[in-house]
Amino acid sequence: MRREGIDILIHSTQKGAIGIVESLKVVPFFLLALQRIKRFLSQNPLDLLILIDFGAFNLRLGRWAKSKGIPVLYFIPPGSWKREVRKNAERLKQSVDKVVCIFPWNKSALEKYGIEAYFFGHPLLDILVKEKKEEARAALGLQEAPTIGFLPGSRIQEIRYVLPTLLETVPYIKKLIPTAQFVISPPESLYPFLNKILPPKWEIHQSTFMKNADIIHIRAGQSHRVINASDALIVTSGTATLEAAILETPLIVVYKGSLLTKLEYKIRRMRLPYISLPNIVLGRKEIPELIQEQANPSLLATLVSELILDEEDRNKQLMLFKEIKAQLGEKGMFKKTVGLIKEMLEKR
Repeated sequence: MRREGIDILIHSTQKGAIGIVESLKVVPFFLLALQRIKRFLSQNPLDLLILIDFGAFNLRLGRWAKSKGIPVLYFIPPGSWKREVRKNAERLKQSVDKVVCIFPWNKSALEKYGIEAYFFGHPLLDILVKEKKEEARAALGLQEAPTIGFLPGSRIQEIRYVLPTLLETVPYIKKLIPTAQFVISPPESLYPFLNKILPPKWEIHQSTFMKNADIIHIRAGQSHRVINASDALIVTSGTATLEAAILETPLIVVYKGSLLTKLEYKIRRMRLPYISLPNIVLGRKEIPELIQEQANPSLLATLVSELILDEEDRNKQLMLFKEIKAQLGEKGMFKKTVGLIKEMLEKR
């Protein structure tokens, strides 16, 4: 948005959180932000308010805006991946006029509650560009060799717990695939943070993580190209798992958090049999998910190496990716969403 010339009133990129415990830490920041935005909107009347994801904040803002007579469009509603939406539907009815969903079942579920919902396809179909592996590797300055990519997540708390495990998988993988090379893509904004959480004897040197003979190339902010360049991936649960499926790179999903996050996960596990988007889209657990203590370096190394060495394992995931993409609709969702925005403005 900033690149397109939009003024950023409050920058919240580094305040993202997952789980109840971590979310509580950022509540004061967002309560103050909500009041500041309300004051700003009161002084600068709108013709249309577009909310994007982040239900805990945006549902409150949308409800306030509707009470002031401002039309509200919600792009990617909260819990968009859920098939049961009763709780969110009741709150959405109070907060929005129209909703653009990114999964077809979400549209159907919201319509049952009388919400005007649209599904134009998944935005990643428009965003992602598939490259040949050799071209992506060349662009990243990598050699032609079996390539394993690490995507450690987009939030500080994720990287703090996941990154050390990813680094420690390297010697185990090299025992199975001696010629393997490794590349990791953390967010650019969190690059300065990485030095603080490295395991013993690991250090950052000239855009690489190094420990003795173990080397991981760091390509911050280039996750899509890393996906294209890799033969297999270890990915922290989140949007990147679906990006890997769309770009057709086999993956293992990993997630780690604090002890309190672990407890919360165990409670939620009773209701959620899987956590990664590819499995959620499929409606069954097909992509391996290693959560908390399951995510140990030895097991991760074995599973990700099999995706390179075992043709049957690899082809199974490639077939699953076709099934996943078939459920995500067609390209062009941004253009269609702009058309809906134009309609709302013209009515205004």
